[in-house]
Amino acid sequence: MLDNHPMRQGQLMRGRLTDFRPVISFLSILLLSSCGGGGSTVASSPPPPPPPPSPPPPAAITVTTNRVFSQVTLQAPVAMMQAPGDTSRWFVVEQQGIVRVFPNMANVTNNDVSVFIDISARVVSGGERGLLGMAFHPNFSNGNFEVFVSYTRSNGGQRESIIRRFRSFDNGLTLDDTVDEIILTIPQDNSNHNGGQIAFGPDGFLYAGWGDGGGGGDPFERAQDNNYLLGTFTRIDVDGGVPYAIPA
Repeated sequence: MLDNHPMRQGQLMRGRLTDFRPVISFLSILLLSSCGGGGSTVASSPPPPPPPPSPPPPAAITVTTNRVFSQVTLQAPVAMMQAPGDTSRWFVVEQQGIVRVFPNMANVTNNDVSVFIDISARVVSGGERGLLGMAFHPNFSNGNFEVFVSYTRSNGGQRESIIRRFRSFDNGLTLDDTVDEIILTIPQDNSNHNGGQIAFGPDGFLYAGWGDGGGGGDPFERAQDNNYLLGTFTRIDVDGGVPYAIPA
């Protein structure tokens, strides 16, 4: 039977509060333990691995040059090469339209230099124009004495880049400039950015690189026009007969 006496109610209520204090304290400990445990779990997670170290800077490269053939006088050389399979001679392409040849000797002089071919009468040179490239047929040393040259000319006032084939009839000692064949003709708009370096690839095709047609600021944008070969690399199968196809 509940005692309605005010003092007893107060005592009973106080007693109930007194009785729950241990329970509240125990729950508080559990709650703190739970929070503490969670914190310790996060702290115990391993940190992310450090980023990999930066690669070391490349080692310095030292380039040295040595002067060779100091007793040979050349005029505006643009290319120097040897025939396939033949290291006994050097060929030098001069921009004016002459290819000179001399023996591969340390003490070579001008007296040892001879003319391989002279097409200066056909070449318009100066600035970025002239005889700009030469390439031996890959089978030159096996008796296919064909040589290809790249140069600029004026044809009735029209600037042009030409790839021409010449042949040797003395076992590769000289080229005959009276027997030739035009392989490719490319009209040029200006006297600069003509390009024209040529070389045979390991596939046996003749590759040529052409400039964009020149002019300040590329006014004609020939390299962006698929109707022109300017600004391109062309590949020609010179052994495949005519007409030549690009790409070969």
